[in-house]
Amino acid sequence: MADVFVSYAPEDADWVRALAGRLAGYGLDVFFAEWSVLPGDVVVHGLERGLRESRSGIAVVSPASVVLPRALEEYAALIQSSADRGLRLIPVLLGDVDLPPFAANRVWRDFRNVHGQAYDDKVRELAAVICGQAPGGDGPMAVPPENLAAALPAAPHPVTEPDQH
Repeated sequence: MADVFVSYAPEDADWVRALAGRLAGYGLDVFFAEWSVLPGDVVVHGLERGLRESRSGIAVVSPASVVLPRALEEYAALIQSSADRGLRLIPVLLGDVDLPPFAANRVWRDFRNVHGQAYDDKVRELAAVICGQAPGGDGPMAVPPENLAAALPAAPHPVTEPDQH
């Protein structure tokens, strides 16, 4: 059983390959299609098996993934697996794109313009969460802005007098 299934658009493969490699470096069994669907496999069966046998899923949400039919199908399957069997789905934002509604109602991670130590910290946090550990290690941890964006309700709307009572 894989620890995490990574869904992405082929246009994002270079970035996702680096992320998958970093997660594997933390000892995670990563289902990344380039590594996990082998010569002679039927691609869709390999993807279905990988999704079915993973405990967590990362949906890389990018300008390419929100328009590519295959990526949208994987996203839908991840949402369904999350609802049906409790798969932990972690949306990862890459590039200038709005989160789809079902991704936006989860705590997500924003990797736009993240490099160096900030990138390493976010990857370490993802690995810890996927392993079922509390991220952050020793000491107090600042609450990431993504957590607040997902947890806080929308700005209040003023109450207006109805036209008719």
